Amino acid sequence: MTSQKFSIRKLEAFCYRYPLSTPVVTSFGRMLDRPAVFVRVEDDDGLTGWGEVWANFPSIGAEHRARLVNEVLAPAISGFTAGQPADVFEKLTRATAVLALQSGEPGLVRADRPWEEWQALREAVDVPLAAGENIASRAGFQQALGDDVLRVIQPDIAKWGGLSVCLEIARDILESDKMFCPHYLGGGIGLLASAHLLAGVGCDGLLEVDSNDNPLRDRFCGPISDGLVTLEDDPGLGIEPDLSSIETYRSA
Repeated sequence: MTSQKFSIRKLEAFCYRYPLSTPVVTSFGRMLDRPAVFVRVEDDDGLTGWGEVWANFPSIGAEHRARLVNEVLAPAISGFTAGQPADVFEKLTRATAVLALQSGEPGLVRADRPWEEWQALREAVDVPLAAGENIASRAGFQQALGDDVLRVIQPDIAKWGGLSVCLEIARDILESDKMFCPHYLGGGIGLLASAHLLAGVGCDGLLEVDSNDNPLRDRFCGPISDGLVTLEDDPGLGIEPDLSSIETYRSA
């Protein structure tokens, strides 16, 4: 099946912060608010798509990442003709490689441990291990799939690869007889995309969803009932996000 080509007219990021009455303590520090960076892309035919940028850490990083999208990535991708969304990922990866090196930002700060430590942990415990949210390359996932250390693999589509590339990774996970459980900690657009990915692959995996107060998540993905969410059949995410409903939380 051949995909219809499309040309990108506009790319724009929107940044939000929802203040928390009770801080959320994570492995990378205390979160005093819940940030979200939503991305809207429009092609020459006026069709739109939505995405989300991982922006939890550092705590001041959300606005910075929104500016990177608007001031660096948007000009780099304007007018680009692609056959599929994965082409955009590859194009931007190549276009920003030198810039990432010169700016000292080669990618996300990794919270993971050396693979040798994962192997040692596997030898020391008799429970299945789950990880993968901080793997940021095809080679890294191939290493995880070729070893018996991890039973559950958890790619995060907002951290690396997006929906298109992580679809390939998800299929590889299932072919390796491991469990695919998408990781996600962010706003509702990325969570909704992760849910569609899990449903589309078709498996018995689970989607990781945090239960902390966050309207930036709940207004675009939900409601969740008995651990289940009903996805719409419309094209794309199945919804058209109403950003006006969260305008009071906009920070950039």
